Amino acid sequence: MHFRLPLILYLSATALTSAAAIKRDTPKILADYSDLNTKIATFKGLVDKFNSIFDGIPIPAAATNMQNAVKTLTTDMTAAGPFSQADSTQVTTATSVLEVACINTLQSVENKVCALHLKSFSASSRH
Repeated sequence: MHFRLPLILYLSATALTSAAAIKRDTPKILADYSDLNTKIATFKGLVDKFNSIFDGIPIPAAATNMQNAVKTLTTDMTAAGPFSQADSTQVTTATSVLEVACINTLQSVENKVCALHLKSFSASSRH
């Protein structure tokens, strides 16, 4: 949870600073946030159901999809000038939703790693 403040500060700074004075395409950016949230949810779902090697097969592709969505969002966020106040509020809200999704997904990964270690330890202690 220590990354929450730096993430918010980074995304806020990115949203508020730019050399150009052109209005950003806020609907596109909000769509990028939505796309990233969808990709995070897909990744989290795959992690949550991971119990065997076969369950893990789609995880790398889902991680790549998340990475590509982050790149798209970053490109669109830095493409032009500052947001209006109303747009800034929408983007801040979208950032907060994204933050929660990231925290929940990281927690799922941590829980799954712990569960797999316990399962592995339990199996090895039977021998």
